[in-house]
Amino acid sequence: MADLSLEKTFEKKASMTNLRRKMRWGETIIQGLLFFSGFFSIFTTLGIVYELGKEALLFFQMPEVNLLATLTTTEWKPHIGKFGIWPLLNATLMTTLIAMLIAIPLGMAVAIYLSEYANPRVRNTLKPILEVLAGIPTIVYGYFALTFMTPLLREIFAQHRHIDAEEILVAVRASGHSISRATVYRNLELLVECGLVSRVKLGARTVYEHLHPGLRHDHVACRDCGRIVEFVSPGVTALLAEICRAHGFEPAGNQVQIVGLCRDCAAVDVQRHPLRGRVQS
Repeated sequence: MADLSLEKTFEKKASMTNLRRKMRWGETIIQGLLFFSGFFSIFTTLGIVYELGKEALLFFQMPEVNLLATLTTTEWKPHIGKFGIWPLLNATLMTTLIAMLIAIPLGMAVAIYLSEYANPRVRNTLKPILEVLAGIPTIVYGYFALTFMTPLLREIFAQHRHIDAEEILVAVRASGHSISRATVYRNLELLVECGLVSRVKLGARTVYEHLHPGLRHDHVACRDCGRIVEFVSPGVTALLAEICRAHGFEPAGNQVQIVGLCRDCAAVDVQRHPLRGRVQS
């Protein structure tokens, strides 16, 4: 009996040794994929940290950016050189708070339903879906939201002229993106509030242009043909600054807009109304 038990023990150990030595390609491939996934996640995280750090360093190396002012001031208006971080932090906290007010009650209700009330078929269907959605980083959802904003930015910053909302809508649709008119108008307002785009009202027409920090200019517009000419005048800038100082105002942005008739339209207007040209002369 002892010999039989020893023989069985040896056979069991031999079979275990054979299992260890035997190459199981399926498990090897799965192990390799898991290792690659973990390495790729770490590499991606390091890449994100590197890119954010590099861009932050380039931002603070700009001559118009002051680190102390950025950390202590409360105005984010890049088009006039104000880069206070507190509005961005406040918007982030408000967004997080609103998301928590929505997600916590909804998440608790879904968890209680799946745990206590859902039948096995519904539970087995919904639970994996929710786990997959929970595992997707929020930046991915932000990317899908950005797909609506990127075509607008591309079209606006590609244009070195003033362009209205309808022209932007036509250009975005021509580039192959499906977008609604309401989305264009809503996102244009957001871009104006963020200081990336400037709104210029010329009579009944509203046009937009992209902005660059520190590059202030004003406009002369023709009311007939819609031609818009940009001009830079140090005298106008100094006059506006003197007016603000005299009245105790801190300027948050200003534009001088002169609406009239260009040379060609004025000549046509005189031909149509000769008496008006005589009175003006």
